[in-house]
Amino acid sequence: MGNLCSKRAAVSDDTKWLSEPASNTDRGVLPVTSADLASSAPLSTSSNSLLGHTAARSCATSVCSRLQCIFAPVIDSLDQQLAANNAALTWPALQLVQLQAFICKNLTAGDAPETVSNLLAVLYTLALAAPTAVAGTVVTHSPAINRLTGILSIVLSNQDVTGAAESWRQWQQLADAVGFHPRYSSVVLTPASKAVLLQLEAAAKSASVRTVRLQVHRTLVFADACATLLLKEPSQLSAGPCVIGPVFLPSSPDNTSSQSSSSHSMQPASHAHSIQAISHASTSNAWQSDVNRQSSSGCGCVAEEEAHAAAVGSDADVSDGSPVLREEGEGRGPRKEFFAAVGAGISAGNSTEALFVYNHSAACYWYNTQQSPTGHRQQQYRVAGWLAGQALHNRAPLGIPLAPLLWQKATLQTLQDFDPVMGQTLRRVLQSGGPDLAALLQLEGLSQGTSAEAYVQAAVQQICVEDVVWQFTSFAQGFCAAVSLDLLQRYLVTPIDLAEMVSGSSNSWRNVDAIQHVFHVVQDRQLQQEYATLSKCLWEVVNGWDMELKQQFVLFVTGSRRLPQPHTELLQVQLPFVAFDRRDHANMLSRLPQVPADASPYAM
Repeated sequence: MGNLCSKRAAVSDDTKWLSEPASNTDRGVLPVTSADLASSAPLSTSSNSLLGHTAARSCATSVCSRLQCIFAPVIDSLDQQLAANNAALTWPALQLVQLQAFICKNLTAGDAPETVSNLLAVLYTLALAAPTAVAGTVVTHSPAINRLTGILSIVLSNQDVTGAAESWRQWQQLADAVGFHPRYSSVVLTPASKAVLLQLEAAAKSASVRTVRLQVHRTLVFADACATLLLKEPSQLSAGPCVIGPVFLPSSPDNTSSQSSSSHSMQPASHAHSIQAISHASTSNAWQSDVNRQSSSGCGCVAEEEAHAAAVGSDADVSDGSPVLREEGEGRGPRKEFFAAVGAGISAGNSTEALFVYNHSAACYWYNTQQSPTGHRQQQYRVAGWLAGQALHNRAPLGIPLAPLLWQKATLQTLQDFDPVMGQTLRRVLQSGGPDLAALLQLEGLSQGTSAEAYVQAAVQQICVEDVVWQFTSFAQGFCAAVSLDLLQRYLVTPIDLAEMVSGSSNSWRNVDAIQHVFHVVQDRQLQQEYATLSKCLWEVVNGWDMELKQQFVLFVTGSRRLPQPHTELLQVQLPFVAFDRRDHANMLSRLPQVPADASPYAM
């Protein structure tokens, strides 16, 4: 293990929070002290005293049941209204003002905002007193509140990102009307729900949320993004939240094997023509209008005159003058595909090439310690950190399980959570003494006066910090340029939350019997009224496929093999479009049907 008592490598102040924060406020794990709670909570109780896990869990469950009784009937009623597809309320056209009006109208008079706020404050207090006992309980037993943020996610997907400030103002009005204190309510939110609110607030408070359009080959997404961001527009890496607008170019014959481990992930399934009745709600052909509003300089942006030639099957010139085919389409679907390809790119290759390597003991990805700290590698880690932050803002996960330790303080417990084998080994060192410890110290060339505690602390520091100091520093610089640490603290985002937000849930397919039950499915009236049997047959066929084919289907429709959080995305089922000529037919086979032209070009 080397001389563990040697001088520790320094970590820059602006990134130190990721590996060894000085306090809870630096790492985003319930960043409030008991004194803060006593001065801010509206309850004068003795709740700051430490509670037994059983008592805390029982109390939290009771409070969550009360909150569920308040909100579940309202959300159920809203779902029924929207499922009816009447003229007053429809999923594709739902607005925040309508959502606020419906919820406020249907909440019972006895459930005043003060009641909800006080219930949430109790949960918040319990979470501070017994976080390990309460955290999972409150999220598990608060589905209605998380369903509400899921509806918010769908509403935001119908709106242009330029309207984020107004959307944020409307959401705050709704939160005030129902008693959602920002800090207290974060205790009951899932990582996916926190990501929705964090993205909205970040966009609303940013001076300008710019669209960064990147031309990439599907098999070289991360390499192409690095080249563009570092060589053409390095200033993009300090731009805060951005909307990533990928433009997919055909794979070069010479590069088809350059990123072989990621090439499987993003191509639409070969059976695309057989499911053209499916349309993902966040995909829109109206994106060209947004391109025309953007500057065409830098960051691989598509020039204004090229925008109208970006459709599949048309030619457009690139810098070398050769004609290429670009894939038309914009929205969360292409962004999901882009970020999943980024995740594949940073973990692709052998042990000397990949930025992150899989740790089998931890079942997640960690920095590659086999690389040398060249300037190019450091820049790659910086871009990877920036794109990880933008994955959070775009709510498009990387699709690889990154270790929560990337954002955690280095302790023996966090090391053991990351690497159980190494953690157990070091715990045995703590329990050893006498001849065993002396022999270990002699083997390591350390002073015989070194205590077991000092040895273990130095080992943790070396494994979690020193061995990856340059990778960590570069990655953190990129991530912190994209994500506000204040916002992470505001929403009580833990390192485990953050890893799930950036990586995506690993259990998306578990216990899923019917794909259509994961989405809010919207059918056009003609299909619903005249061809109900066709719709029924569609889902019988899809749900009868094996797992691989189901994942290919979801990949084609949404841009990712992973299912979204339940009921946070729309899936529109439409009657097939009729092709009138060969060009229409080629376009129809190459892309999903698009949402109406008046839909927003850039959904949040």
